Amino acid sequence: MRVDHRQKGNYRVSEAHKPALSVILPAYNEEQNIPIIVARLEETFHRCNLSGEVVLVNDGSTDRSQEVMLELTKSLPNITVVSYNENRGKLTALRCGCLRASGEVIVMMDTDLQCRPEEITWLLSPLEQGYDVVNGWRDYKSYQTTRTMFSKLYNILVRVIFGVPVHDSNCGFKAWRREVSHNDSHIFDYGLPLIIPYLAVRGYKIAEVKVSLEKRKYGESKYYREGALLGGSRNITDLIKGVISLLRLLSHRRRLRNEGREFV
Repeated sequence: MRVDHRQKGNYRVSEAHKPALSVILPAYNEEQNIPIIVARLEETFHRCNLSGEVVLVNDGSTDRSQEVMLELTKSLPNITVVSYNENRGKLTALRCGCLRASGEVIVMMDTDLQCRPEEITWLLSPLEQGYDVVNGWRDYKSYQTTRTMFSKLYNILVRVIFGVPVHDSNCGFKAWRREVSHNDSHIFDYGLPLIIPYLAVRGYKIAEVKVSLEKRKYGESKYYREGALLGGSRNITDLIKGVISLLRLLSHRRRLRNEGREFV
């Protein structure tokens, strides 16, 4: 269900030491983007009077990402850094970030600055309205059809097969209540595009909010190569894995639905 994101959230600074909001940023070779996105998050926390922490997960970067993260912790006490020596993939980074997060609400977003940190409050409003999970819906109007075609087809399949009313299940900009990921160790088992369908099968109430999509300024996409056939070998591999995972989730749907939200 699409909701009005303009309502103000209620995750304000309190006397408790525990933050109300945890923002998880997985990063692989994003040394230029990390200080920018953290600064914009800190400004958003301050401007909106949000009690927030930032969990930076260095997924085996080969540039200066780790050094940049550690430098930020010297002046910002609300930053936690987790670092892997080798690249383990985005899902592992997100899983680790969720385990380290201590906020009432967990927000996940990519570190490439294509989604705007200032729009975090748009994802909080549906949670105030009683939803458990909020998924971002990016505006792909500026992208070529060849880049978005397979994503649109995949999302159509997701809506038809699982009855999930979302249009961008692969969007990395998501928010949910802490208990969603802390009570379910299998939330990432089927891949990023199927987190939302999985949670829908499990019975969680899901909303969708339109968010901005900006061009990447620094670094390179880890998934799609401009000019390459079908976005390159990595993108083709991910497409195949996505279809296989979809079939796996479909075969497990009845069991997961019967187990309900208590499955751990």
